[in-house]
Amino acid sequence: MDVPRKTDVGFWILSTRMAPPLAILIPLVGFYFTVGIGQGLVGLTVTHLLITLPLIIWIVKGFIDELPDSLEESAMVDGCNRIQALRTVVFPLVAPGVAAAAFIAFIFSWNNYVLALYLTTGASSTLPIAVSNSVGTYSIQWGQLGAAVIVTILPPIVLSLLIRNYLVAGMTMGAVKG
Repeated sequence: MDVPRKTDVGFWILSTRMAPPLAILIPLVGFYFTVGIGQGLVGLTVTHLLITLPLIIWIVKGFIDELPDSLEESAMVDGCNRIQALRTVVFPLVAPGVAAAAFIAFIFSWNNYVLALYLTTGASSTLPIAVSNSVGTYSIQWGQLGAAVIVTILPPIVLSLLIRNYLVAGMTMGAVKG
């Protein structure tokens, strides 16, 4: 769609990703305590959403920009409105890109240690925090550490195996095929 100043909006979305997460951590913690969500999973979820959403938008925008406008126009000539054309034509074609962007966002959020360290406490901590808690000052709990590492790396591996066809298609979309 032709939107006025769309390049400025695109740059603004991408520029929100340019700030390092630690630079926004102190104001976010202050805001979360003011709002009343404190140190819990809600604040961590909102923070991960704020950090990864610009990246997802930028990646998916690249896949949508590669589609020719004639596909959407032909769907609208055939009787679809803009939403139906988006749902029936555009989204199935960019699904590999959406899967690749979602997987990248999942990996960024899954492996984030510093935000989880400062934005969660106690029972609401994440797996990377649990892994670090098994290493003490004078001892290492090897059994607990090994189990925590396996539980931490298993979901990304299983997820990547489940969506590997979409990931390969998303990585090669737009490449010259011979």
